[in-house]
Amino acid sequence: MRHFPDFGCETKPRDLNAISAVARQLADVLPNEERLVIVEVGSWTGRSALTMTHALKDRKHVIFCVDHWRGTPDDTTGKIATEIKPHTVFDQFLTNCKEHLWKTIVPVMGASQFWSARWSLPTHMVYIDANHEYVAVKQDIIGWTKHVVIKGIVAGHDYNTPGFPGVAKAVDELVPGAFVIENSDVWWKQVDESLASSFRANA
Repeated sequence: MRHFPDFGCETKPRDLNAISAVARQLADVLPNEERLVIVEVGSWTGRSALTMTHALKDRKHVIFCVDHWRGTPDDTTGKIATEIKPHTVFDQFLTNCKEHLWKTIVPVMGASQFWSARWSLPTHMVYIDANHEYVAVKQDIIGWTKHVVIKGIVAGHDYNTPGFPGVAKAVDELVPGAFVIENSDVWWKQVDESLASSFRANA
């Protein structure tokens, strides 16, 4: 993958490898789906979306990238977006993803909660990497997992990342038994009937 500006928020290669592995796992567990639908919550400059689309190059798929591209007010992304303006980050996302834009990568501008409340597409995987505060992570997990089909995957980033304790707390509460890929900060779990019913109850 070619290098491009991440504006201070570069995902580590080991985590990109883990994201790729989860995407390939999705393809393996849903071999008969005509098109895999993925929602990425928090896309920034598009590096993880590109990682997933490359991992799924042999499968028909689409990745909807939900983000407002303003960053999170209390962390590095918010400070950066304030300094360089949100449209600069979004423009970089469009440039980075240009080859795949409107084919396998589709930007969906707006807040996570706004779109999760209005989403209607059956979704095969949700990858959460937006606001890392505990309450926000809980809202994203609750809001998006209800759209994931049985045998689909809910996943996310920064489970073990210092400074973001709310991620692990929310995941442990809402997605018990989630796997954390070795030597990475990426977590994931396949959605079964038990997990799905718990989120339908919160819908």
